[in-house]
Amino acid sequence: MAASTYFDQVQQLYIAYFGRPADPVGLVFWATQIDTANGSPGAMIAGFASSSESNALYAGVSTQQKITAIYVNLFNRQPEPAGLAFWVAQIESGALTQAQAAYQMQSSAGPGDALAVVNKLAIAKSFTAQLDTPSEISGYSGATAAASGRAFLASVDATPTSLSNATASLSASVATATGTTIVTPVTPTPVDTAYTLNKSAETLTGGAGNDTFIGTLDASIPASETFNKGDSLDGGLGTDTLSLTVTGATASSWPAATLTNIEQLQIRDQHTGGSVSTFDLAGVSGLKGVASNVSTAAVAFNNVQAGTMVAMLGDKTSTLGALNFTMSKTTDAISLLFDGGVKTTSVNSGSAQATTVTISSTGAANQVGLIDLGKTSSVTKLVVNASTDLTTVLSANDYASTATLTLTGQGKVDLGTTLGFNGSSVDASVNSGGLTIALSNNIKSYIGSSGADRLLGTATIANTSSIDGGAGIDTVLATLINSGNAAAFKSFELLDLAGTANSGSLDVSQLVNSKIAGVLISAPSNGTYTLDNLKESASGFDINVTGSTPGSFLTLGFDTASVAGSSDVLNYTFNNQAGKATDAGSITSQGIEAITINSGGVTSGNVLRIVDNSAQSIVITGDQALNLTVASQTGGGASNLNKIDGSAATGALTITTAATNAAGGQAALVVKTGSGNDSITATTTVTTGSVGSTITSGTGSDTILVSGARAQDTTAVQFTTITDFSAGDQLFFGNILNAAGLTFTAAKFSPAAPANLSDALTQALSGVSTNIAVWFNYETDTYIVHNADATAGFSAADVVIKLTGTTVDLSNATTSGMNLVFG
Repeated sequence: MAASTYFDQVQQLYIAYFGRPADPVGLVFWATQIDTANGSPGAMIAGFASSSESNALYAGVSTQQKITAIYVNLFNRQPEPAGLAFWVAQIESGALTQAQAAYQMQSSAGPGDALAVVNKLAIAKSFTAQLDTPSEISGYSGATAAASGRAFLASVDATPTSLSNATASLSASVATATGTTIVTPVTPTPVDTAYTLNKSAETLTGGAGNDTFIGTLDASIPASETFNKGDSLDGGLGTDTLSLTVTGATASSWPAATLTNIEQLQIRDQHTGGSVSTFDLAGVSGLKGVASNVSTAAVAFNNVQAGTMVAMLGDKTSTLGALNFTMSKTTDAISLLFDGGVKTTSVNSGSAQATTVTISSTGAANQVGLIDLGKTSSVTKLVVNASTDLTTVLSANDYASTATLTLTGQGKVDLGTTLGFNGSSVDASVNSGGLTIALSNNIKSYIGSSGADRLLGTATIANTSSIDGGAGIDTVLATLINSGNAAAFKSFELLDLAGTANSGSLDVSQLVNSKIAGVLISAPSNGTYTLDNLKESASGFDINVTGSTPGSFLTLGFDTASVAGSSDVLNYTFNNQAGKATDAGSITSQGIEAITINSGGVTSGNVLRIVDNSAQSIVITGDQALNLTVASQTGGGASNLNKIDGSAATGALTITTAATNAAGGQAALVVKTGSGNDSITATTTVTTGSVGSTITSGTGSDTILVSGARAQDTTAVQFTTITDFSAGDQLFFGNILNAAGLTFTAAKFSPAAPANLSDALTQALSGVSTNIAVWFNYETDTYIVHNADATAGFSAADVVIKLTGTTVDLSNATTSGMNLVFG
């Protein structure tokens, strides 16, 4: 027999007697000795007993200690008393040598111990086999190496886990025992190769890398094409791509070329003929993906095999042609990918009858027009994987009434304002970007994302449905809610008022499962609308304006208890990105003391009319122009407004302070504008106790309209104060008398020891006729008085303006029409 037949027998005695794996030299030597002795291990047993390693391990050790060491080597346990006594008697009587006893112990092991023996033998054989280099073989010698081998083998017992752990640490243990270094084999990196096709037929084979075959198609000049009928392309290993560019004035089609091991097909169609390049892939197998790659012309893929992803690749700027495709079977599942910033009008799949559709968005944000999948109401499962933002429109006729939509990823998905997904269930719970969707009459369950969701549409939502906005600031169209189904809406924070009916209303207290913290004006509403029982939170109540609704009248009715304090806040935010003027209409509120307005967005101006007697202050910020009118509620008490502060605004402000009413008059109002070229309309009221406004116009060339700022009384004179009238600012006195232009007396008038302001004004206009303005100093300030009625002299109908300080010099002021311009 061959010596290798006895390798296991030799290895077992190494384990039992020395407690370590055999070294390769000793394994071969002793196996050869046993083979020479016709299978008798006698010589090996005798040799082990007389070896220097045996003397080092067992010299001066009692028989009991020797037996215990062999038990531990073989079974990883102490001997039981009876076993220990038996083997001690065998050795001390001379019946067996220690080495013979070790050999017989492992041969006669019971079931539990036998498994430990098997495990130790298996790992010991692996250890010895790994000693396969000269440095490892020579290194596994001597007391230190033997001790390291014993420590490694001692970690293995009858359990599978011990064997797994030892196997995992085998290379490191061999390196430790032999004093060598683990060498990790270096796998060569496959080279990716680009092959540029030429005009003649070619046979090309790629390598192990991800190779690309580059060709052109031009049906208008066939001789110039480099992807031809006779081409035979084999991608080899890796993921390989055929990249074709279509040029010329005519649409192209698929030539009868042969593809093998090509996984990706990309078509960049830039032909100018206006027709559709159609690629029939019925004879092409192995493709994993087909893509229209920044194609400015329309592309069609027909007979796409099952499991192949249909993709559209963009570049964030180019407007791409439509993508059309058909699967090899109409019922094949459809997988669509939009990547890299797609901008296209439509994706169409003929008469598809797929039941499962997956849409993925990756790379930059993608904008896709209509995705039409056959209009056969066959789709029962739609999955949208949005790694990046996706804006698209679905075709309602594609989806069964019981269809489900699952949304994943961190991208924001906008499915449009009109009905697209017509199914019964939407689950966006694992998406963090947010979902905008129009609900259908079929909806039974909606679970929102952790982002900002927005629910739209004209559906009739059943009171048995569950519409859960989830985490995030979620918006629901007010027209979806009524007294019957309000409780079905959970975890919504904003009400979108687009399309609300004239004379309509909603009692927000019926939304028992939502906490409405604000409203959204995204599109026109119809006339007058009222929200009742709103609750103002600690941070205020928010009105977000992203659309325009001119001529509308919204009343915000707050729960009395929620606005019972003295620090209630209404926060207006304009954020229209359409670049058009944004008109929020007229909004009435009660019980609110402070109003903030952030005039932002990308617009040509924001417009707002506020009706509120309770408001005490209005603070304006933002970089967009704002036209603000503040009015009092009809029949209400006195206006409490005492401050309009636009000093932080950088957009131009147009402010009309009509916060007056016959019943209560006007408070002492301070108006501050910002750095734009602002326009302020100042008014006074005849009501006793009313006072004029104080205006700080800020930087910029500002215009203050003062035709309505009448004195109202010749004794208790009302006047408008301007604190920083400076070069470039102007006063507009209005065409109140249909005069051709204002006459201004440039020379300063000096009243003669006036008893009071009324006396000074009377002197200034004494004998002065209609539409003449005179200026003078009184006490510490400068005044302008304009004869605004049809009679000479000072009257209650005249306009009085106070300019803070006596250093204002109007001698160089000029007129332009009815404007007085400070030079």
